[in-house]
Formats: sequence, structure tokens, C-alpha cells
Amino acid sequence: MGLHFTVEEFSKRKQDVLKSMKEQNLDALLMFRQESMYWLTGYDTFGYVFFQTLILDQKGNVILLTRAPDLRQAQNTSNIEDIRIWVDKDGINPTDDLKQILNELDLKDKNIGIEYEAYGMTGRNALRLNKSLENYCSVEDQSELITKLRVIKSNEELVYVKKAAELGDRALDEAWKYTKAGASEAKILAEMQRAVLEGGGDYPANEYPHAFILALLNPKSSNVFACASKTSPAVFPGTKVFTQLFKASTQASCIFICLGSALPIGIVLNIAEW
Repeated sequence: MGLHFTVEEFSKRKQDVLKSMKEQNLDALLMFRQESMYWLTGYDTFGYVFFQTLILDQKGNVILLTRAPDLRQAQNTSNIEDIRIWVDKDGINPTDDLKQILNELDLKDKNIGIEYEAYGMTGRNALRLNKSLENYCSVEDQSELITKLRVIKSNEELVYVKKAAELGDRALDEAWKYTKAGASEAKILAEMQRAVLEGGGDYPANEYPHAFILALLNPKSSNVFACASKTSPAVFPGTKVFTQLFKASTQASCIFICLGSALPIGIVLNIAEW
């Protein structure tokens, strides 16, 4: 198993969840958030967009219901021992498989918390789940139960947080080094990722943000440098005023890297639209 934390760490997290469940008078919790499953068991997969749930009852039973393609992921990345598979085919309703598990755990007429706010909990899946549990048990939205526990970082987690910050600084240093007129954006991002991987890091949870690069000059000036990553993957001298891009960059949640003084260039990260 490729677990990133100790057995003791996972055990404490489980006990914290069970304690919170008891305070909320819950007999079981159905987790649909991938981040909750990862935090509690180490389970990591891109399959979170499909129906899957991790069941935890007050007796401490942990059962994962997922698709066949995610079986190996669950076995290799988590400490989950009981993994159930629902077959993804025409006409299948995975809530039927879930109902069988709930029966095994004797959860009829009990109180069950559900993480409704999750990527895999589509409107259709929610309707199916609610219909399946109608007149079966009492349900309530507990989307934030584990999220609130995750806010408090353990000593083991802080080690990773500090290491991630260190690797982020290294990646930023590489961006400073390679960002200049005529540079390829692909080269800049490649050097940033190299610093992370060579430092013992992993790929980010989301793809590396595309950079939009522009000169931090007077917006009325026509002598600017600009780069739109998907259309012009290089920093180049411009003759057109990129007014809208400049305006968007000042309104969005961005990170600016200012290079040079005579002709300062800035990298703007995380602009969704411009």
C-alpha cells in the first residue's frame, strides 16, 4: 500500500470521526467526497466523478463501494480491507448495492449522515439515493463533518505542508529564472514541475495553472509583452494594448512575479477567463 501516513495517524482520524458521529447522533456516515475518503483511509482515485461511497458505522466498520476500474486503486492506495464492486452497465443502479450493505450493517431505521456536497453526488445520484433510502432510515446532510476535522492539522500533516511550501518556493525560483521575453511558457512550467519532482514532490492535485504573462507597465502604453498560454505559448513584444487582459489580471485572484526594473514582466496565475 502507498500510504503517506502512519497507522497511528489513520487510527486517530477514524476515532475523531466516530466521536463526531456520536455527538451528531449518527449511526453511520456515507462519504461521497474524495477528500474525505483520502483523509480517512488514503484512498486516492480520479473515479470520484462516478458513484462511489465509503461507509463508516459506529461499530467502526469501513466498507468502500466503487466501480471495478477503481478496485486496484483502492487496494494500492488505502487501508480499506472491505471493498465492494458495483458493475457499471446499462440499467444498473448502484444504490441497490449500497442498500444491501446497509442491511448487512443493520442500519434500517437508524440515523445516517450523507455527504451530499460532492462531485460524484450528481443530481441524478442524489435522487436515486433518496428514493432508495425513503422509509428505510433517517438521513441528514453531513457534508461538513469530516471537513471540519480536516481543518486541524496533525504534526504528521504539518511536515507535508512545510515540505510542499518549500517545493513551491523552489518552483517559483525556477519561474523567476526562466521568465523573460521570448521564453516558451512550456519551458517555464517544465522547469517548475522539475523542481517539484526532483525535490520529492508529486504531481499537483489539479493540472499546473496556465500562466498569462504581461508587462506591468502603464496600461495606456502600447509597448507590452503578453502571453495567452493556449494560443501563444511564448512571451513576445506586443504592439497592441491588452486592456481586457490587464483589467482581468487586477480583478482576479492572481500571483504576480515582477522581473526586472526597466521592463518589468509579471506572471499572472489562475485567471479563469479573460
